[in-house]
Amino acid sequence: LTISFLQTWDSYTGEVSNIKKYKPTNKMKSDGYVIPFTDSPFNKKLISKHLYLQMISAAKKEIYIATPYFIVDNDMINIIKTQATSGVKVHIAVPGIPDKRFAYNVTKYYLKQLVNTPNIFIYSYTPGFLHSKMLYIDDEVASIGTVNFDFRSFYLHFENSVWIYNSSVLKEVKSFFSDTLDKSKLLT
Repeated sequence: LTISFLQTWDSYTGEVSNIKKYKPTNKMKSDGYVIPFTDSPFNKKLISKHLYLQMISAAKKEIYIATPYFIVDNDMINIIKTQATSGVKVHIAVPGIPDKRFAYNVTKYYLKQLVNTPNIFIYSYTPGFLHSKMLYIDDEVASIGTVNFDFRSFYLHFENSVWIYNSSVLKEVKSFFSDTLDKSKLLT
């Protein structure tokens, strides 16, 4: 995460940071894999989109998505529908109170394409705006960061996230989803 910050800083300021100066000095016990990643409109590999597609396609039991905006392309709609019709339960949590009315209406348009698909459960977070951006799969893997499930995040924005595999922190992510869905209304 430090390197991604310094790369952005250097790009913006024109400086050349001494990365070795910021090298971590604390040794930590290993706990699964925690891999930071960045994405930008200058990188044509669409790292975030392809990671999300791969994670969703690998799901065997359950998919949890939290996003303030759900404005996706056919690739994402199709992989979510395919997984759901294959028996994978898909839970999507979006805000109950939007911050941007237009984005909320577009989100509802895309969610309508999924709402009647078996095994897809769409939730409106009733306390208000849900700003979390998380993807959680099968109690094994998650991505947490700045990536929304929308076109702008996948193609146009600078994004920072962390991919987590087989780490104890996944229990906290699952707890977040449990608490969030308990405070949400199931949409039909």
